[in-house]
Amino acid sequence: MAAVSRRASGHLPLTKSSSRTIGLTTWIPVGLLGGTVVLWILAAIVAGSSSDQTTGAIAAGLVILSLVTLVAGGVGVYMIRPLVRPRGKVMEQRPGQFDKLVELHNVHPAFVAAVNQIHEARAAQYAAISAGPNPPTLPQGSP
Repeated sequence: MAAVSRRASGHLPLTKSSSRTIGLTTWIPVGLLGGTVVLWILAAIVAGSSSDQTTGAIAAGLVILSLVTLVAGGVGVYMIRPLVRPRGKVMEQRPGQFDKLVELHNVHPAFVAAVNQIHEARAAQYAAISAGPNPPTLPQGSP
């Protein structure tokens, strides 16, 4: 699927707050998933150390806690992170255009306003260049 999908790459400027939020939604689930593995190892060590009923209960508690961290990490990665991070969709190339457009989602309204302002300025500059200087007018009565 990755071989035939349309992809775009580039840099999207982020504020410190947005970057911090994206970092938290990335690293907290990764930490929870890593903690799951650590809890499994710890539960195996505790369960293997003794056949006592208390250590069995502790090992079972660690396994249950590891399942909770596994579910929480999965929810963070697959449900919360996509809602917070900016996403993009590569659009089909339109007739007469040389580039494919990328439609961005989950971006700040100030970013949208700044991009619109840049495009309006470029469009005005292009219109001024394409109009060119006015052709000289001939005086009336001249051949």
